[in-house]
Amino acid sequence: IFLIVLHFNDDFRRRFFVNFCAISNLKPTPLDEHRCSILQEGNVTGKIIEFGPGPGTNFKCFENSTSAHMIEHYVAVEPNAHFEGVLKKEKGDRGLEFPLTHVGLKGEQ
Repeated sequence: IFLIVLHFNDDFRRRFFVNFCAISNLKPTPLDEHRCSILQEGNVTGKIIEFGPGPGTNFKCFENSTSAHMIEHYVAVEPNAHFEGVLKKEKGDRGLEFPLTHVGLKGEQ
C-alpha cells in the first residue's frame, strides 16, 4: 500500500524523499571526506550556485572552513520545494552565516 501511495501521490513522494535525504545526511559517510577535500582545494568563495543541493549535504564541508566567511551569497537551485526548509535548517545548524536563496527550478530550465 505504501508503494502505491508513493506512486500516485507526487506531493507525498517529494516529502518522503526530503525526509529520507535529511536523515541520511545526519551520519558521516565515506564520501564526505572526498567531497569536502574537493571543496577545500577549490577554495570556494564569492557567489556560489549549486544545482541539486538536496538537504545541504555540502554545508558540512563549510562548517569549520575559513572559506565559509568568504562566501558572499549561496544560490540553491532545487526543484523539490520541500528541501528549502531542510536546507535552511542545515545551514543554521552548521553556524553558516552567508545569505542563502532557494530557487525552485529544475536545472534544465
